[in-house]
Amino acid sequence: MSTIPKQQNIAGYWKGNLNQSGTLQDFSGNANHMTLVSAPPQVETPYGSALDYDGTNDYCKVADNTSLSITGDLTISTWLNTDNRAGDEKILTKWISGNTQNSYLFKFDAGKVLFFTPDSLTDGGNNFERTDSAILFDGIWHHITVVYDASVPKVIFYLDGRIQTSTTTGTIQGSLPNGTAETRIGSIDGSGGDYEGRYTQTILWNTALNPNDARQLYLAMQRLTAKRL
Repeated sequence: MSTIPKQQNIAGYWKGNLNQSGTLQDFSGNANHMTLVSAPPQVETPYGSALDYDGTNDYCKVADNTSLSITGDLTISTWLNTDNRAGDEKILTKWISGNTQNSYLFKFDAGKVLFFTPDSLTDGGNNFERTDSAILFDGIWHHITVVYDASVPKVIFYLDGRIQTSTTTGTIQGSLPNGTAETRIGSIDGSGGDYEGRYTQTILWNTALNPNDARQLYLAMQRLTAKRL
C-alpha cells in the first residue's frame, strides 16, 4: 500500500481476496472483514482477485464500528466491470438504521450515472450529487473514485483518473450522519438494487483526496496490478 495516497486514513481496503474463513479480507489493518451473502464467487481478473456478483442478493457486509462510522470527509474508490446497463446498483453503502436513510451511498443509477447520496444531509431525502458523464459499458475495467469534502461541502467524481462534471440537488449540510447499520458492498438490504458484475480493490478513506491524490491513486493502482495486465 506504500504508493496509495493517505494510507493512514484508510478505513477499509477490500481487494477481492477471501481469507481462510471465507470472508472478504480487509487489508487496511482495521479487521473490517466482510461476510459474503449468497456466496458471490471469487474470480481472477487483470486487477487481482474479485468477487463476481450476479445481481440477485449477492453482497458483502460488515457490522457497524468506529472506523467505518465516518461523519466528515470521505473517499471511496474501486475497480469495476459491470454487466447491467439499466439497473440501480449499489457500490458501497452504510445506512443509519432500518434502511430508511443512508449515512453514505455510492451507486449507479439507470446503469450509467454515478451517484453519491447522503440522504439525511438534504432537505427532502431525495437530493444528491451526481456525474453528468455516462460510465462506459465497453466490456473493460474502469477505476472510479468519489470524494466528499465536508468543508465546502461538495462531491467530486473521477473516472479512470479524470475528474467528472458533477451537479448538486438540494442543500448539503456538511457532516455525514453517524450510521449504525452495516457497511455493505453490492447492496443496501438485499431486496433490490444489487450490483451485477465484478469489483476489486475497493478502498474507503476517512479523508477527502485532492485532485493530485486522485490521479496518484489511479496511477498507483495501475502499477500495483501491472504484472497481471
